[in-house]
Amino acid sequence: MIKIFDGKFDFLSNFFYHPFEYNGMRWKTSEHAFQAMKSLDPQEINEVRFCPGPGSAKRMGRRVKMRPDWDYVKTKTMFDILQCKFQGDLKQRLLDTGDLTITEGNYWHDNFWGDCYCSKCARIDGINMLGRLLMKVRG
Repeated sequence: MIKIFDGKFDFLSNFFYHPFEYNGMRWKTSEHAFQAMKSLDPQEINEVRFCPGPGSAKRMGRRVKMRPDWDYVKTKTMFDILQCKFQGDLKQRLLDTGDLTITEGNYWHDNFWGDCYCSKCARIDGINMLGRLLMKVRG
């Protein structure tokens, strides 16, 4: 089981720097692409796209004007982004995880995209949507 995206599994993280093409644009990280897609405004999309790092892209993504259908499209959007990210050498690295269960373990209470492992959430199984999508991309 992969419980956290660090060390040899750091490439699974949306914060992992690995430029790729998505939606006709080049992205530094999958976090940049995901946060930008929260908006329909081309200017806001580019502001997020050109943030210096994934942390700043995530913060800016919290301030964009949220597209009205975001709750309905966010999971498919993440899946599409991951399909684009995991091409070439990253595709092979993902395949090399074999049949391991992939869990996006975190300590910031995100029980939708992952499982929070803090003492407060220790008894809560998250949805682990990011892990599920990564396993779906893996095939």
